[in-house]
Amino acid sequence: MPAFPATPVLSVDRTFIARSGEAYRLRPVRRSDEAALRDMFLRCSADDLRLRCFGISKSFPDVFAARLARLSGGGEFAILAVAPSGEIGGVVHAVGLPDSGGDADYDIMVRTDLKGQGIGARLMREMLSEAVRSGFTAVHGDVLVANRAMLLLAGDLGFRRVGFEGDVVRIEAHPAADRTPLDR
Repeated sequence: MPAFPATPVLSVDRTFIARSGEAYRLRPVRRSDEAALRDMFLRCSADDLRLRCFGISKSFPDVFAARLARLSGGGEFAILAVAPSGEIGGVVHAVGLPDSGGDADYDIMVRTDLKGQGIGARLMREMLSEAVRSGFTAVHGDVLVANRAMLLLAGDLGFRRVGFEGDVVRIEAHPAADRTPLDR
């Protein structure tokens, strides 16, 4: 496995204009984001949480918001899409897999009322770019078959289906080889 920095050094810090015309700042997560992350998760529908978590957990917003806000590096990073109001519209997270030779798993969540604005696609592109900079050679995700929007987006970004288990599809991309250019 590549040596990952103890503290993530993300190069992402730019503005993205969503389809709604609203400007979002794309930036690394900070410790001070915990409350805004919790609020974002609480504003997601039960169905979106089911698609994201493969089940509904009442403690998910608190537990995952705290975890993301306290990332310690070591091959793990999270990128936020933050509105001018300070509200978080979405988050993508990647974590290196131990003893994998440079593979990482990702997860993403976009607030339910902001879907269809291009936030998820932009966060995924940023995650893939940061994965390359972080030394990851492959990025994996587990997606419910019912999450057609994620499977379509992932396919557009170069992910391939590499396995199935029940109603879960394992997808994989090799970001250095499949690099999708960003519109900066």
